[in-house]
Amino acid sequence: GDVRGAGDQGEDDGTDSGDEESCNSRTKGVPMLKITDEMTSTKGSKKTVSNAAEQGASSASAGDGGVSGEKEKEKEGGLAKLFGALGAGAKMQLVMEKKHNEEDDVPEDVLERNQAYLYARKQRKFYSSEKLHIAVLRLVLALLIRKNGTLEENYIVQYPLTEKKINIPFILHQHINHPANSDILLNLIKRVRELGPAEFRLLKLMCVKIFDPKKYKNMIRLAVGAFGVVYSADLPLLQQKVAVKQMDLPKRIHDRCVLHDIFTEITILDRFRDDPRVCRMNDFGVDDGYYWITMKFYKCSLKHWRMKQTKPLSVMLPLYMNIGMSILNVMSWLVENQVNHYDIKCDNYLIEPLVEGISEEDLWNQPTNIPNFSLCIADFGESKIYENELEGYTIRNRGTEYNKSPEMLNVAYASQKTRATYDRRKRVGANIANDMWSLGCALYELFTGEFLFYDNDWIHFFFRVTDRNQELLTEQRKNLLDNNAALIEFFEFVFKRNPDMRPSISEIVLKFRQTMARLVLEGHVKVGPTGPVAQPGGGSKSSAREYDVEIPRIPNTFVDNTVSRIRDYLYFGTEEAAENRANLRNEWDITHIVNTTDGSNAFPWDFIYLQTSLVTSGVSIIKMLDKTNLFQFIDDARNTGGRVFIYSEAAVLIAYLMKAEGLSYGEAYLQCTQARIQVNPHPDFVVELIKWYETSRMEVEHDALHFQCLCGSCKVTLLTPFEAKFVECDCEDGARGSCPGTACGLVVESFQKLYGMDFSTLRWSITTMSNVQALTVNRFAKSCRIGPEPWMRLLALSEVVGESKSKVALTKRWDSRRNLPSSPLSSKEAWDIQQCKGCAYPIFATRGTEDVALLTNIAVTLRN
Repeated sequence: GDVRGAGDQGEDDGTDSGDEESCNSRTKGVPMLKITDEMTSTKGSKKTVSNAAEQGASSASAGDGGVSGEKEKEKEGGLAKLFGALGAGAKMQLVMEKKHNEEDDVPEDVLERNQAYLYARKQRKFYSSEKLHIAVLRLVLALLIRKNGTLEENYIVQYPLTEKKINIPFILHQHINHPANSDILLNLIKRVRELGPAEFRLLKLMCVKIFDPKKYKNMIRLAVGAFGVVYSADLPLLQQKVAVKQMDLPKRIHDRCVLHDIFTEITILDRFRDDPRVCRMNDFGVDDGYYWITMKFYKCSLKHWRMKQTKPLSVMLPLYMNIGMSILNVMSWLVENQVNHYDIKCDNYLIEPLVEGISEEDLWNQPTNIPNFSLCIADFGESKIYENELEGYTIRNRGTEYNKSPEMLNVAYASQKTRATYDRRKRVGANIANDMWSLGCALYELFTGEFLFYDNDWIHFFFRVTDRNQELLTEQRKNLLDNNAALIEFFEFVFKRNPDMRPSISEIVLKFRQTMARLVLEGHVKVGPTGPVAQPGGGSKSSAREYDVEIPRIPNTFVDNTVSRIRDYLYFGTEEAAENRANLRNEWDITHIVNTTDGSNAFPWDFIYLQTSLVTSGVSIIKMLDKTNLFQFIDDARNTGGRVFIYSEAAVLIAYLMKAEGLSYGEAYLQCTQARIQVNPHPDFVVELIKWYETSRMEVEHDALHFQCLCGSCKVTLLTPFEAKFVECDCEDGARGSCPGTACGLVVESFQKLYGMDFSTLRWSITTMSNVQALTVNRFAKSCRIGPEPWMRLLALSEVVGESKSKVALTKRWDSRRNLPSSPLSSKEAWDIQQCKGCAYPIFATRGTEDVALLTNIAVTLRN
């Protein structure tokens, strides 16, 4: 089957279960939590599982697609009445939610324990003040978060019992979800948002009412890892298929702290949610039995794609080299953003086609040597975010076994206190150098389709990697590289057992480009031909999707009558919030209001109103918004510095974001849910908006032209019909022509020598921003100078590899061109060129806010 947007969590390091007495002694001073015997006893662990967890596990194993967390109907009798009084979501007494039958013995003192808890609450003035209660919880959450947005490991560790620490996340989870504290949740959520995104992530992973698992349907189990299970699921609300990763919620206070393991992964996915180099996360949260992470469903992993390739390396080498540059591009991004992944492998690189609706044939059997897909990285379950080198250091065994560096393999062995050579003063661990080793393993896997260091005998594998007398690249492994001297030299450059001697990512990128130039010089790689130059009318066509699935309206778990900021100028809330004049004016500075109900405008003298009633059955939201000029109303308010408040129907808010920012329905909806927990558009409007987007996209992209860089990391789309001027240029004498730069000839020459490209000129399409779509490559691209220096550096890189070129001649050539203008052009004609960070291909150039020039030499190639 296909490989999705989530991977295994890695290996469990294991821990001692600890003893009941020590666990109880550490929780005596916590008045909020009354721990039952079952919660702290290993003997009764099976009996502490709630109905929700049991039903979720059974449905997952049966593959029936049910959503976990559904509770069994309450039993009749006195105990059932107590259940109703406490609420279905009571988590303080886990035993009260378990299946009540002959095999499960309910503790006799359950009633007494709960009564004691409620009595203790009344005795503490702390709970008589909601503000004080919320303030203390905010303080605790703030103390649990470090400056860089990760968990404070002085308080939260993977195995609290082993480290003799209080399991704070477990206690907080029980406290926040107790029915007695339900009244403060809405204000707590609002106040925690004010602390920052990291604190809100932590609260969202503790409060079950924030996340709604019922919106995911038809869950099918795909893979089981050490710490979690991956499912595919349908999300009817977005008409999308998603990947779902579930991790068990700890049932007892001395269980492994799962939140410690997943918080960094969620932080990375959430922080870089809109960056296409990272697997896109849709949502995350917790229910009664599991932690959830839902992500975009990707076509497949790079490993799965590589397994489909049957042609020999000599034929596929040019394509693999270009894909390798995309791998290095993503790895460079990780280093720039100070993320140590610790599980780099082809299985964790996911494939995203550059053009929607690409055929299976075009994906598995690439039409040219230039990939028509981009890559993103997934599975940050082993990752660390760091601000300095010491923070990125790990003394925990992480990653996939056969891609681990020597120092990572030594971590587990070195920490054994029974060793004769054990020295507690000697710090043994791994850092970013481990990712460089794993990167080399991933590149070798791309070229050969096999793990470099795989061995059926683990002891033999261990000594081969760690023993300096063992050969890393054996003759058998070199044969898989066709004994290509350039490739062998590259891998010998990367694989250094001493992490201090191992090259950095910038050095590996430079060496990879040198290897590419050498392969071109030796005749192993020739990228061209790139196919015919694209002309209007040669784009791909797609058809609209059918929507037969009924979209349910998810009931609100609690009423949120607050105002939520969606953009600096755009706000959303309920009808009740629209009636709070003082709050709208004094706290939010609202100037304009969009009323989506049929009720009267509450304050016509204080705000500028636009009424677009959508309560009538069968009304078309698109026709109504066009009729009332909603888009113009909001744009006028925005342009004059006003603030717009939309209330009642969320579909209006989503429709405006789709129109104003060119977002799909799913993208607009997810952005709204990031700012507000409850976003519940009417199902009829959901279907209409999705169809509206699909129809608009088809009309706009009909016969559109798609262009890309060499490695597939960057893509832009030129819409048709359009007004554009095509300019072919090979200037290199500093002349200011109609092209954006002054060194087009040097670009051509450098790419011919470095990558074997066969074009003789740069073909620029000069047009306006309105004719360009998907100009989001700034995440991938970097600005470069207009003059010849960047291209001379590339040319120098290719020429120093060749034996026929001397460094002296190159230096003279460089000196002869030093007088060429290297600064930006005059303000009237100033262009800012963007080039891909992976392959250095110039993607586009901008001049001011309207003019744009696209380089159209490489079109996204499809057979149909």
